[in-house]
Amino acid sequence: MATPIILCGKFEQVGQVVKNTIQPEFEVVHFISSPESGQTTIPLLVKGEAPTNSSDNIGSRNYAVASKAVVVGAMYDDAWVENLAKEVDVPVLRPERLVGNPTGPPDAAAVQAVAKRVKEGLQKLVDEGKLGQAGVFWY
Repeated sequence: MATPIILCGKFEQVGQVVKNTIQPEFEVVHFISSPESGQTTIPLLVKGEAPTNSSDNIGSRNYAVASKAVVVGAMYDDAWVENLAKEVDVPVLRPERLVGNPTGPPDAAAVQAVAKRVKEGLQKLVDEGKLGQAGVFWY
């Protein structure tokens, strides 16, 4: 069974590549495209509760099992990530370095590089037994 996660990013097309790359080991159950919606939606998802509006979402919307991690993109600043990490009891993964243009969609090679790093970061948490630990981790 795939490990359910939440993916947060600015561009849905990037999210789709990440989603496809991390399968079958990990399942993006919900994609969040703004910090504002993440503040209310993420706490529900890590409790295994469905958000009120999920119809326009590239995630699987399989809310039967609580999400085990949150992966955020470059648009989420330090304060937002730290605040989220205090609110949820799952790991929050954030990018170690920027790839491509942070204001526009990155090129295909940069997107593939990010997707690969996300999968490696999630797998590292699994391998080290940290998937159930709260805190901020880097990918």
